[in-house]
Amino acid sequence: MRTLTLLSVMIGMHPVVAVNVQVTFLQNDYCGQSVGIMQATASNGVEPYRYDWFSDDGSGFVPLCTDCGPEITGLPGNINYKVLVTDDLGAMAEASDYLWPADLAILDEDIVIFPHVSTEQPYMKLYVGTSMTPGASAIVEVIGAELVYQPEFPGDGIGIWWFRLLQSTGSIGILYTFPGGECSVQRDFTRPPPTVLPTMGVVDGQGSCSNAPTGSVTFALTNGSMPQPLAVILNGNTSFTPGIWTGQEVVGATTLVTLNNLGAGSYTFHLSGNNTTGSTPTDMGFPYQCFNSIPFVVANEGATCGRVQGRVFVDNNLNCGWQGSEPGVMNSVLEVLPGPTYVTTIAGGQYDLTLAPGAYTMELQSDVIEEHCVGTPIPFTITGATNPVTVNHASVSLVPLDVAAVLGSGAARPGFEYVVGLSLRNHTPAPSGALTVSLSYDPVLGFISAGSTPPSTATSGTLTWNLPQLSAFQQRQIVLRFQIPPDVGLLGSELLTSVVVNTGIPDAVPTNNTTSLARTVTGSYDPNDKLVSTSLGSGSQWLLDEDEWIDYTIRFQNTGTDTAFHVLITDTLPSNLDPLTLTMGAGSHPFTWELRDAGTLKFRFFNILLPDSNINEPRSHGFVSFRIRPRLPLSPGQQITNIANIYFDFNPPVITDPSVLTVVSPIRLDARVWLGGAYDALAALMRDDLRTQALIPLTEPYTALGYTHSGDGGSETISPTLLNITGPTAIVDWVLLELRSTAQPNTVLHSRAALLRRDGRITDKDGTSPLAFAAPVGSYRIALLHRNHLGVISAAPIALSSTTTTWDTRTTATALFGTAPTSVAGSTRLLWPGDGSGDGTVKYSGVNNDRDPVLVAIGGSVPTNVVSGIYSPLDINLDGQLRYAGANNDRDPILQTIGGTVPTAVRVEQLP
Repeated sequence: MRTLTLLSVMIGMHPVVAVNVQVTFLQNDYCGQSVGIMQATASNGVEPYRYDWFSDDGSGFVPLCTDCGPEITGLPGNINYKVLVTDDLGAMAEASDYLWPADLAILDEDIVIFPHVSTEQPYMKLYVGTSMTPGASAIVEVIGAELVYQPEFPGDGIGIWWFRLLQSTGSIGILYTFPGGECSVQRDFTRPPPTVLPTMGVVDGQGSCSNAPTGSVTFALTNGSMPQPLAVILNGNTSFTPGIWTGQEVVGATTLVTLNNLGAGSYTFHLSGNNTTGSTPTDMGFPYQCFNSIPFVVANEGATCGRVQGRVFVDNNLNCGWQGSEPGVMNSVLEVLPGPTYVTTIAGGQYDLTLAPGAYTMELQSDVIEEHCVGTPIPFTITGATNPVTVNHASVSLVPLDVAAVLGSGAARPGFEYVVGLSLRNHTPAPSGALTVSLSYDPVLGFISAGSTPPSTATSGTLTWNLPQLSAFQQRQIVLRFQIPPDVGLLGSELLTSVVVNTGIPDAVPTNNTTSLARTVTGSYDPNDKLVSTSLGSGSQWLLDEDEWIDYTIRFQNTGTDTAFHVLITDTLPSNLDPLTLTMGAGSHPFTWELRDAGTLKFRFFNILLPDSNINEPRSHGFVSFRIRPRLPLSPGQQITNIANIYFDFNPPVITDPSVLTVVSPIRLDARVWLGGAYDALAALMRDDLRTQALIPLTEPYTALGYTHSGDGGSETISPTLLNITGPTAIVDWVLLELRSTAQPNTVLHSRAALLRRDGRITDKDGTSPLAFAAPVGSYRIALLHRNHLGVISAAPIALSSTTTTWDTRTTATALFGTAPTSVAGSTRLLWPGDGSGDGTVKYSGVNNDRDPVLVAIGGSVPTNVVSGIYSPLDINLDGQLRYAGANNDRDPILQTIGGTVPTAVRVEQLP
C-alpha cells in the first residue's frame, strides 16, 4: 500500500488542505486470468473525489481510465498501478502499488506423509501457502482423507493442515482452489506402503569412561521394511536432552546404526516415524503406532580416562598435514605402549582410542608405509581431559607397488559345494594397472560360478580374469563355488588351488603375487570350528626354527531355522601369538575387521543374509581366514591354543573347540641323490630343463598323483622366486622323503615333499635348509622316491635328531636295501629312471609297460612326434619334452634300466 499527500493553497478564506490517498490490491491476479482488483482510499480532502487510474507499460505510466472510481477490477498481474485523486477544490494526490500474480502450486516439500504400520491410517501434514504470493489464499480439499486439524484462522487457508488418509492403497487427490473459484490445481499423490518395524538388537558396543562420553553402541535392524526413512531418537541419560533426534535416519530391510560419544548409563534407542524437525503426530496429540524401541546400557569403565584420535594417511605433498584428497589408510594397526594396546583404522584412515591417564607412545605397524614427519614411535600424554589428543600419522610408501593375492576356503566334503575365497589387495597408494589373474584348481572339481566376477576364460582346471586396476589401497574379492563329486574315495585327499596375479605396472614385491591353498577332503565335521595349519602344513605341531607362520580359518554355518542377518566373530589372541604380524586372509562374504585392546580380533559380517541349512545347505556356510606368527621365543612342549566366538544375530555365541599347536623341536635330515634320467656325467650335475621352461609346479605334485602323506607332510608350496635361481643350486624337481618304522619298514610314519637341486642336495621349501620332520628323536628307515624313478630305502635304521644327519645316496658307501637298488658308475649311485606309470616297476614290453604310454602321449602313430612344454611322469629324462624316437628320447632310458638287451626284463623297486 502506498500513500502520497499534496498541499493546495485555496483562494479566499479557505485554509491550506492536505489530500491523502492510499492504494492497495484487494485480490491477486489468480492464475493469470486478469482478475486482479486494486482499491484507492482518499482522505483529508473535500469530497467528492475523482479517481484517475494509470498502468505502467514498461516505459512509464499510461492512462487506464478516468474518473472510474476508487476500485478497479479485471486487472492483469505483475504490473505497477497508479491512482491520481482530485478533490472538489482541485487538490491532488497520487499513489501506486504493485499487483502480484498468484499461481497455485502443490510442491513436494508441502506434503509430508508420516510412516505408518499396517494397523493404522497414515497422517498427512500439508503446508498450504508456501508457494503462494503473500496475501493470497486458497481453499484446501484432500480427496480420500479426513481433516483432523486446520489452522487457527482458516479463512485464508494459509498454514499447516493435518489429514488422516482413509484409502488403504492407491493415490490421494490434493486440491487447492482460490476463494472466488477463479482457478484451482490438483495433484495426485501415491500413498506410501506401510512400514514393517524391524527387529532391533545390539551387535557391538564399547563402555565409557566415568569422566567423559567415550562409549559407543551399534544396533542391527533386521526383518524390516522401511519404504520411508525412520528417525533415530535417543533418550534416557542426563548428558543428553531427553528424546533428542540424533540426526540419523534409516531406511531399508537391514541396516546398521552406530551411536558414538555416549556417556556411561542407561538409554533407550527409539526408531520412529516422528522426528524433531517440526510438529509430529505425537506432538499434535494424535495416536501413533509407527515406532519401536530397545533399552541398552553403556558400561561404566570406572577409571578416569582420555581419548587419542587421529588419522593414518598418505602425505602426497609431504607437508605433514592432511588434505582431503590425500587417501586415508584403512585397516592400519597402531601399537600403543606401555600396554600393548592395539587400535585399527577404519575407512578414511581414522582411529579413536580410550586410554587411562599417562605417557604413551604410538607406532604405525606396516611393511609398506611409514610415518615420516615426527619419527616413530610418537609420544603423547593422556591427562584425563574431555578434549581428545590428536596424533596423526602422515605416511609415505616404502614400495612403489605391492599387490597381494590371498586364498581361503571352507570345508571340503564329498558331494557338497566347495567354496574358495580369493582376495586381491593393493597395499600401496599407487594404482596397480590392469590385472591378469590365473587360478588353477584341482581337476576333480566341477566349476560352478565365480559370483559377480565371472572369469574371462574357463577351462578344465584353470580360470583366468582380465580385471581393471586396483586403486590406492583397494581390494577386490572373488568367491568361487565348486562341486566335489560324491565319491567317498576322495576322503583324505587334498584339493589344491593356486593363483597368480600379474599387474599392469611392475610390482615391487612379487613374492605375494602368487599363493596356494590345500584343503583335505573330510567327512562329517563340526560346522563351526577353527582350523589351523602351519607354514609346513601341520595342524597339530609347530616346528621350531622351521615353521614361519600359522594360518587360521574360522568356519561357520547357520544351522538355525531362519536367515542370519549378521555374523560377528571375536578371537582373543593368546599371548604367544604376535598381533603385529597379523595378515588378513580371504572370506566367503564381504567383512570388516579390527584388532583392538590387548589383542582381540573382531570380524563383522553385517548384512550377510546367511540362509539356514534347512532352506539352502550349500549357502548356509561361511568362513574367514587370517595369518599370524608366534611371539618368539617358543619352547618345546609349549602349546598355542586359540578359540573363536561366533555370534549369529542376537543369539549367544557358538564357541569353537580349541585349535592347539604343540611346539616341537624337529629332527633334521640332509639327504642327497642323483636322478639317473636327469644326470649329466660330464658336468656332474643334473639338468634343470623343467625349471628353465617354468614347468615345475609351485605345489608338490605327489598328492595330485594319488600319494597319501603321513604325519604332517603334503601340500608343500614354494615361492616362484625360488625358481629364478640358476647354477648348481637351481631346482631340478620335487622328490619324496619318508621316515619308516624300523620294526615294520613298510609302514610310513612321516613323509615330506622336498626340493631337489642340480648338485644333488634335497632341501626344504626355501631351497637351502635341510629337511625338517615333526617327528620324535629316534631311529628310522629312510626312503627316497621320485615320480618316475625307482625309490630306495636305507639298509638299516638311521638315528635322527635335532642335529642334522646326512644321508647321501649318491655314493656306494651308503648302504641301501635290496639287490641293485640303483645303477652304479664307479662309486656313484643313480636312481633307476623309467617308472612312468608309478607302479614300482620298469617295463619295456608286455602288459603295463612304461614304453607304450610315451608313444600314446605323442599321438600313437608317428613315433617322431614331440610334445613340448610338459610336466609329466612320462618325461623320463626330465627335459620337458616327450619323445619316443630320436635324440634324447624317453624310450631308451627305460630299456637301459632293465638291462639294455632283453626287452622283456623287468626292474623292480627295492622297497620293503
